[in-house]
This record gives sequence, structure tokens and C-alpha cells, in this order.
Amino acid sequence: MKTAHNPLTQDLDALLAAGEHLWEGLRGARIFVTGGTGFFGRWLVESFVHINRTRELGANMVLLSRDPSAFAASGAHLLVDGSVTLVQGDVRHFIAPAGSFTHVIHAATDSSGLQKQQGRLQMADTILTGTRRILDFARDSGAKRMLYVSSGAIYGRSRDAAIPIAETTATAPLITDPAIEYDEAKRMAEALCVLYQREFNVPVSIARGFSFVGPHLPLDTHFAIGNFIRDALAGKSIRVSGDGSAVRSYLYAADLARWLWTILLDGKPAQAYNVGSGEAVSIAALATAVQQAIDPKLSVEILGKPVAGAPLNYQVPDITRAEAELGLRPTVSLAESIRRTAEWHRSNPSMPATRGISIAAILAKPDAVIFDFDGVMTDNRVAVSEDGRESVFCNRSDGLGIDNLRKRGIPMLVLSKEKNPVVAARCQKLGIECMQGIDTKEAALPVWLSTHGYDAARTIYLGNDINDLGCMQLVGLPVAVGDAYPEAKAMAQLVLVNAGGYGAVRELADRIGAAGDA
Repeated sequence: MKTAHNPLTQDLDALLAAGEHLWEGLRGARIFVTGGTGFFGRWLVESFVHINRTRELGANMVLLSRDPSAFAASGAHLLVDGSVTLVQGDVRHFIAPAGSFTHVIHAATDSSGLQKQQGRLQMADTILTGTRRILDFARDSGAKRMLYVSSGAIYGRSRDAAIPIAETTATAPLITDPAIEYDEAKRMAEALCVLYQREFNVPVSIARGFSFVGPHLPLDTHFAIGNFIRDALAGKSIRVSGDGSAVRSYLYAADLARWLWTILLDGKPAQAYNVGSGEAVSIAALATAVQQAIDPKLSVEILGKPVAGAPLNYQVPDITRAEAELGLRPTVSLAESIRRTAEWHRSNPSMPATRGISIAAILAKPDAVIFDFDGVMTDNRVAVSEDGRESVFCNRSDGLGIDNLRKRGIPMLVLSKEKNPVVAARCQKLGIECMQGIDTKEAALPVWLSTHGYDAARTIYLGNDINDLGCMQLVGLPVAVGDAYPEAKAMAQLVLVNAGGYGAVRELADRIGAAGDA
């Protein structure tokens, strides 16, 4: 049996050790979090689950999400022990969970949202209306501490000199800046935080984030370092779209999580803290750093040319306040940060661009094959007798296919939402492990894979309907039966000829056998 490996374990253990004095502040806490699906929020949830379990803090987290099913599909391991629960809703208008909360973290509307389909006014409204809604919630729920996750963009994006930006820097976004709706709305949201602290005594501290790198950083948005890592992992030339003269600094994600927790628990109310690294690096030098950390044989291309008289693009924070007041400082070098980020993306099966495993390779030697039941092993019909008993229609040739897979030593599982005992009866006859009555299959699947030490990136899932999409997203080779719903076919990397209950399982087994014998 393989040993399951979590590439975040090293970071989470270091985070736990670095804050030994801090975590007692979360004992018995009830924490409300927005933005848990974003880069910042995901690290807050990952670190909370690890620390809460390891230190036995008995804390709970309620996570507001516009799409809880998407979070459950990509973060199922975070929901296993029940310390994190999901609430559906938009930050501007949601039904407040009952009861009091000790801590509130407002991390919704990070900068990546600007690149999505939201309009400019909607972006500004989400930030401002959402922030006021959360401030009201923190006040009404009796929170002892609140953290507002802001941005270094509140200082504006044009500089007069290459000087690190301190919290006291009296600059602001220009109304002609392309991202004014994000920059200015974040600045105004900070003003709301200060007003709520003064008028209602809401104990809110502010974290102004700059640039970051680490696991969970998306590689397909506007983050330059993410794009460079994506290109390097794909073995392509690393391309800098501008002239490479812009200057940034990068804090590693695990350090980011520690800084955010520290500001929440120890930061001064109505005080803003820069969050980032003070080590300046040009974008051109950053591209070279990615090249050297991942594959020195790759080339770096600078596509743009310097523009005379262009404003200085320098966004590097002065982190003196965070270090002096809270003892915070970066602990992971840029080169090591890049290396760990690349390692995580290589091993993360939810990132199709970095799986690097072909369909043929997975078919030839899958770690496991997972089947839905209704519509896969049956033709989706059900016969109901007058006393309410249900019967289904299966295909005998599927049984021969299952037997062939067993002879090849391939582990198999039927994972079904259906509670009818016919599912277990059929699986018992076929000799397949069965998990039925599972409402959230995408949460159960990673647990089963991890328990047995199977690699999700080398696992096959055969489904037919929309309740299979979460599991299909998690595995290396999602497969759909021939008569699957359009959404399932769109998700699948392989669509079978045969329909469910008409030899689809046998067809998949034959394809696995043929690939293994090739």
C-alpha cells in the first residue's frame, strides 16, 4: 500500500510550531470566515483545521461561500472532522448563522476577483456593501476580534521613488488607475472598519496584503509569478509580457497564514499592518528565479520594451510595524517558495494543467477505479412493486469486466448516493467494496483514497450525472457513460460508447485491459 503524502504537512507543522504562544487564543473559539475559497482564505482554513486537530483546541469555523459544493469538491479533506461547516450566501446579503462568534475574518473579494466576470460597479459594491454587512455581523454576534483583509493597492500604484511603503504613507489610488474600483473600494472599506471600531467598539484589525507565492496560488490568472511557474511546469519558455522593470516582493503562503492569524489575535484594533516581504525583486529577475528553481534549461523572454517617462511601478511594503509590534518576519526564501509551489502543483490532482499523466498511462495502470451505481451499473430505470420494493436492471457482461479488473489487481469501489439495499446486494455479488447513502460523494472520495494510499491523479471515476461532477473533478481520469448527461460528458476526459446498464462498465474494463497489455 502506498503512503499518502500531503505536500502541505511541512508548512503546516512549521506554522504550528511558530505560533505556539498564539494558538491558545483559539481554544473553544467559534470563527466566521468569508472568502475561504480564495488564496488567503484557503490557507486560513487549511491551517485552522491542522492546528485545531493537532492542539485539540475544540474550535469551530463557519465558512460563508457562494458555492459550497465547489469548495467541498476541492477541499473535501477540510470537512472530514466536522470542525468546518459551510454556509451558502453572498457576502452582501446572507442569512446570519445563529449564535455568537468569538472571531470574524473578512477575506472575501481578493484581487483575483477583479479578473473574473464581475462588472466594475459590482466589484466596488461587493467590497463596500459586503464589508459593512460583515462589520454589522461582527458587532451583533459579539465578536472579540475581527480581521479585515485589505490590500497594498490602497496606497495607489504609482511611485515617486523606490522606497518601501509604510502604513503611514499618505498616498491613495488615482482615479485614472485601471483598477480604481478595487483599489479605492478597499481603501474606503478600511475607513468603515475604523469608524465601526470608534462608534461600535468592533475590535477590527487590518491586514494590507501585497504579493504572495505558495500552494493554492492560481497559475492562470493575473499573478505574474503564477504564470511563470505555469510556463515552467509545462516546459515552456517563461514569458514576461512587459519590460520586466516592475518591482514586487513575495511572501510565502505559510508565512502569510501565520501573519494573518497573528494580526487577528494580537493586532491592535483599528490598526493596519502591511503583510508581505521586504525583499524587492524586479519581474525580470523573478522570471529568472522561477527558471533557476524549476528548470534552468528553460529560456526567459522579455516581450516588452521600457517606456521613457513611465511612472515607477514599485510595490514593496515596509514591514517594520509587523516585526516590531507582532514579531513577524518572512521565514522562507523566494527560491524555496517557488520550489514548494511548483511541487504542490505537480502533486495536486485538481490542477489538470499540471497533472502531466496521459489518459493512456492511467488506463494502463490505474491506482483505483470508482463507479457510480445508478445510470452506470444500471440503465437508470427502476421497477416498483405494489408493496414499494424497487428493482433495477443490470448487465451480466459488466460482471465479467469487473472480474477481469480484479484479476489484474485493480482496486474498485462503488460510490453511490442511493440508499436502496439493492446497491449493496449487487456489489456483494460482484465482490466490490461499496459505499452507499453518501450525500456528498466528493467529500467521501478523497478520504477513501487517502485511507488506502491511492493517488487521485491515477484514479478513474465512471459517472453519468451532475452529482458525479465533484468526484470527476478530483480524479486524474474522469469517464462518462455513453448516455451521460451533457454536464458529465463535458467534464469527462473519456466518453464511452456504451450506455449505463448496457455494457459501459465492461467497455471501460476492456479499455483498461487493452492499455495494460499494450
